[in-house]
Amino acid sequence: MHLGVILSVRFSLLTVHILIYLQYFC
Repeated sequence: MHLGVILSVRFSLLTVHILIYLQYFC
């Protein structure tokens, strides 16, 4: 697996977590 693929997957997961986190507070 390429490092770029891992980074992009991690970044997308982080974005999803942030969106869920914001939904709980709004």
